[in-house]
Amino acid sequence: MSSSQSVAVAKDPNIDGGWGWMIVFSTFIIHVITDGVMFSFGVFYQPFLEFFETTGALASLVMSIFVGTCCVAGPLASALVNKYGCRVVSILGTVVSCLGFLLSIFASNIWLLFLTIGVISGVGFGLIYLPTIVSVALHFNLKRSSAMGISMAGSGIGSMAFAPFLEWLISYYGSWKGALLITTGLTLHCFIFSFFYREFEAVVEIPIPLDEEGQPSLTEIQELVDPFGLPLPLTQAQPSRQMSIVGSNIYLRRQSVASNQPGLMQKPDILYFGSAVVEDEATDEETQHLPVVPSTIPSAISSLTAQREPCLGFAKTLREMLRVSLLGNYVFLVFSLSSLLHYFGLTAPLVFIVHRSTEMNIADSSQGSLLLSIMGVTNMLGKVIVGFWADKTKFSRLNIYSILLLVNGVATMMTSLITQYYQMAVYSAVFGLTVGGSLSLSSIVMVDLLGMDSLNNAYGIFLLVTGISTFVGTPLTGIFHDMTGNYDLGFWAAGGMVILGSLLLFAIPPIQKRFPQ
Repeated sequence: MSSSQSVAVAKDPNIDGGWGWMIVFSTFIIHVITDGVMFSFGVFYQPFLEFFETTGALASLVMSIFVGTCCVAGPLASALVNKYGCRVVSILGTVVSCLGFLLSIFASNIWLLFLTIGVISGVGFGLIYLPTIVSVALHFNLKRSSAMGISMAGSGIGSMAFAPFLEWLISYYGSWKGALLITTGLTLHCFIFSFFYREFEAVVEIPIPLDEEGQPSLTEIQELVDPFGLPLPLTQAQPSRQMSIVGSNIYLRRQSVASNQPGLMQKPDILYFGSAVVEDEATDEETQHLPVVPSTIPSAISSLTAQREPCLGFAKTLREMLRVSLLGNYVFLVFSLSSLLHYFGLTAPLVFIVHRSTEMNIADSSQGSLLLSIMGVTNMLGKVIVGFWADKTKFSRLNIYSILLLVNGVATMMTSLITQYYQMAVYSAVFGLTVGGSLSLSSIVMVDLLGMDSLNNAYGIFLLVTGISTFVGTPLTGIFHDMTGNYDLGFWAAGGMVILGSLLLFAIPPIQKRFPQ
């Protein structure tokens, strides 16, 4: 037998199918829980205001720190996923977030909630969120856009269900503490769904060597299989998870493992929400042939899959995602400034719309919470519709992104004209649709502007910028309410910032022509 055999790496059935759909299911449920809690947390605003007898600025600061910390924790979560994998990080995030919620029940003043809900639970949710993106990206290439859309649709379902549910819990228990305790128990379910994070390595196919009589040669099969550390004897009557004989071929598969291998964040398209044709992916018509030299083969089939670079260290991954030299690119600098302005105003309606509608006497607290549900449903529709349209249209995706946020800002400024509940419901629908659509395009637009190789770095800075902006923007709306006694000025400021950020995006094409980089 020669010292080198031709080994075909067949298409992995768990890429764009198979177990990948179980990953989509688990991440869908996790989005239902985490996004449902986060985007419905505005129902706690008035209970915090009354229980702690505090100002609107301080009560709103709880959610702004919560959401902002979740975003800022993105680069940290990336480094941890790169080092420990999706399952470990998601479980850690679940434990941390539940701990923060539990400690909040014993808070004696609003300042403690900044630490428990804002920082601790915010970091926990950030650690839960990133694995939902990475795990789907690991299992989908050609169908990634559809898989991401289904997975992230859980966000809208969660917002629709959790807002009235949390409002009912607060009413049922007569206190926000009972509602938060139930929320803790629901969040704990993410621990179970984190165990779905596992990946199957590629199938390895080896032609069966035949002896002089045309029968399988067990001796040569033994020599072929030995380097992989798999047991023999094995016949067609002895199939196993690791190896099976089908027709004239031996199929080898590594046992399924938790997706905790190092270096997951090194994949340049790991945070890309769109579908792409991967050139090095084997198809049904073509298979890659890799030379396998028995004397140098490791004792695991994983070495036959696409070669991974050495694991980036934890600190190095953080540096890669937060490398500020990318801001030297004028296009990305403008995009970052526009994102800073956008998220200055995008969180305020989520926090204040329930209290605003009740304060205007156009709704009670239950009707107010339904506005958040409307936002959730239309958010989901926006992600699906805009994501699908962006894949099919020849219209600039940057312009679609800009127009969506421009409409959002104009609608927010016009809320001062609202006098009826149905008008506020229409605004909620417009807000959810435009925010959902813009979120589905964020990573796609960054790839269009900067290329796939810069996506991880760009997304890390994007998360940092949006987190900082959320910290500041939402409490400012509360301050304006404390000063004027209504939300008009705060919503004008929030909408104005979103409009300004959208107009700034229209300057990117001329900048690209003037400063090609």
